[in-house]
Amino acid sequence: MEVARVLSSDFEHARIDLYATADQIFFTEITHYSSSGFEKFSSYEVDLLGVQKWLKKKLNTFSTKKL
Repeated sequence: MEVARVLSSDFEHARIDLYATADQIFFTEITHYSSSGFEKFSSYEVDLLGVQKWLKKKLNTFSTKKL
């Protein structure tokens, strides 16, 4: 689990795919969007709330960076 924490630490959301054998752990991929970004929400309103939250965070991040 520590490997997954380190690999995902720079991302808001990430699924880390690892495979283990008896003596090794293999990293295969990082997925940033569940269902390849095509997951259906329970309603348009729920989808819109998620988009608004994401945009607000991105805009706040951009406005606090020095250019």
